[in-house]
Amino acid sequence: MKRFLGSLICLCVFTSFFATPAMAQGWKMPDFNPFDRKDSQRVRTTIGDEMPARSGWSLPRPKLPRLAMPQLKMPALPKPKLPEMRLPRLSMPGSRKMPGSQPSAWNRFNDGTKQFFTKTKDVLTPWDNGSDKGKPKKTFFSSWLPKKEEPKPIQSVDDFLALPKVPY
Repeated sequence: MKRFLGSLICLCVFTSFFATPAMAQGWKMPDFNPFDRKDSQRVRTTIGDEMPARSGWSLPRPKLPRLAMPQLKMPALPKPKLPEMRLPRLSMPGSRKMPGSQPSAWNRFNDGTKQFFTKTKDVLTPWDNGSDKGKPKKTFFSSWLPKKEEPKPIQSVDDFLALPKVPY
C-alpha cells in the first residue's frame, strides 16, 4: 500500500513538471461536457391550454374549465404536555429488596411453564402422582449422548502431572 501511494505521489509530481510548460504555451484541456453549449439557442415553451395550430386534420379538443385550488387551513393541534421529570426518592437501605435476590424474568418464565406442565400432568395421571419425585429424570436426547465418567480426584503431585496437557 505504501509503495502504491509513493508511486502515485511521484506520478503527480512528474506530471506537473510537463503540464506547466504546456499551459504556458496556450494548451488547455478540451471541454468534453455535452451539456455546456454556448452557441445553441434555448428552446422556449409555454405551458397552457392553448395548443399550437397544426396543419392537417386532428380530433377536436374541448377546453377544460379552470378550477381554483381550494385553500385549506391546517388544523391547530394542541401541544402535548411532557411528563414532569422527577428524581427517584431514596429510601432506607433495608426497606427495599435487592434486584439480585429475585429471579430473572427468564427464570420466572421457565419456572411458570414447568409448573404448568407438571400440574397438567398430575391432573391427567392421578394414579402416577408422587412416583416421579425421587427419580432423576432422563431426557430423550440423553440416551444418544455417551455417558461422562467422573474424573478421579487429584490426591498427589504425580496425579496432577499425569493430567493431559492443554494445547495452546
